[in-house]
Amino acid sequence: MFSNLFSLNGLFDSAAATDGKIFLTANTGHASTVLFRLDPGAGAPVAMGTMGGYSGGVTPDAAGNLFYADQNNGDIWKFSAADVAGGSLAVSQAQVLVSLFHIFLQQ
Repeated sequence: MFSNLFSLNGLFDSAAATDGKIFLTANTGHASTVLFRLDPGAGAPVAMGTMGGYSGGVTPDAAGNLFYADQNNGDIWKFSAADVAGGSLAVSQAQVLVSLFHIFLQQ
């Protein structure tokens, strides 16, 4: 049986980490994506940071790093496990792994 734990407007993507944390992206009513973390047993997600633009996909890896796909620029960002564990994320912390927009401009 399923139960509704919380409501999150503009939910776009979610992914579970190996430790049970769930990461969510949502455009909550303004033109910026907010990245949330839901801890096991918690009643509501906690905002980790505003990513800007439209919501993109999110996924953690087994090492605790978090990857986010930015739909505005076509970038794939990596947040380190240490930054994720700190609980607050900013775009300036991310390492850009792939920039599809820049690849397109070069062709």
